[in-house]
Amino acid sequence: MSSLEKRSELVVALISLIALVVIAVSGLLLAEDGHRQEEPCSYSRQDHGYCGIYLLLAKEFPRSVARNHQRLNRVFIGKPALLITTRTEWTDRELEAARSWMERGGVLVMLNPPESEQGEEIGERRAEVNTAWRGFADLPRLELPASVRWEPADIYYPLYRSSSGTEIGVKPVGRGRCVVFSDSAMLTNGQLRRYPEAGAVLVKILALYRNDARKRILWDESKPVSALDVEGKPGGKPEPILLLWYGLVDQLILVAVVYSVSRARRLGPPVELPQAEVFTLEDYMNSLASFYRKTGSRQVVLEELYQDVRRRLIRATGCGASADDHQLAEAYGRIHGADPSALAATLQATAQAITGSEPGEKDFFALGRALDAYRKELDKYGESC
Repeated sequence: MSSLEKRSELVVALISLIALVVIAVSGLLLAEDGHRQEEPCSYSRQDHGYCGIYLLLAKEFPRSVARNHQRLNRVFIGKPALLITTRTEWTDRELEAARSWMERGGVLVMLNPPESEQGEEIGERRAEVNTAWRGFADLPRLELPASVRWEPADIYYPLYRSSSGTEIGVKPVGRGRCVVFSDSAMLTNGQLRRYPEAGAVLVKILALYRNDARKRILWDESKPVSALDVEGKPGGKPEPILLLWYGLVDQLILVAVVYSVSRARRLGPPVELPQAEVFTLEDYMNSLASFYRKTGSRQVVLEELYQDVRRRLIRATGCGASADDHQLAEAYGRIHGADPSALAATLQATAQAITGSEPGEKDFFALGRALDAYRKELDKYGESC
């Protein structure tokens, strides 16, 4: 592996490690940010959530309680129901639609008064039930947490009062009702664990105004219009540190993509694969001869030729493998009418060159040519290895 390839692999590994760290930290930041910015809702089991009161209503009114995620305007054009909401921001259009819906028999329970009706902060207090209300005289007093004073812009009949004024008020609207709580905090999980009486009050109110068993009870989980952007999606501005971090993540992803593209194979016309080189027997022999020449293995080559000629002679004469060079030459001369002395001399000289000192180049080529000539002569008689 070249040094350039090693450096490339090191860069890829480093970018991968940085990306993993960035993803992990981003996940932690997002989780922390989501936890920090979580709005109270009926899904939340935290102290400021409303999961407890929602489950209580679902138990008291089986198969009648559901969550609403639609825009409120869509709810207000539907059938009358009992709608519970913690929203404080209302548009004029929503308020007008709510009024028309209540006039047709809908019941709107606002756990927080509108922002326009919220006054100064007040501390913890007790609220007593208005005994003039039939069906509510047996309800206990309420322990209320610190909140803001409710300053109604309209006339509400007080159901619960405290030293600070009306805490729960009711206003008839046509065939329906509008019920307003001074602060939804009295119905949060944390407050209900300490003072569960507020839950019983809400159940009593819903049971009183639910004059039709088929009327549904909806817990509003929709977002106010001001909390949505122009596309109807959750808006809001993230914190500067998160913007900086997200920008860094984007830059790292861009660098990783550019680097990966630069190192990847390019798209283009097909390229023919190189053809495998075919070697012939002649090429093999030439390579072997070159190897022997470079390594000085003359005796090895002579021995191969010598043994090859002996094998051919044994087959041509019918002699045994134990016959010496002189006997093979004599037998070959008798059968084929050749001069045995020259063949015997060549065989004996080759045997001495193999077992003795390394032959010189002149002797090596002379013996090699002679042995090769005998091989070819034996081939004429149809004898081959």
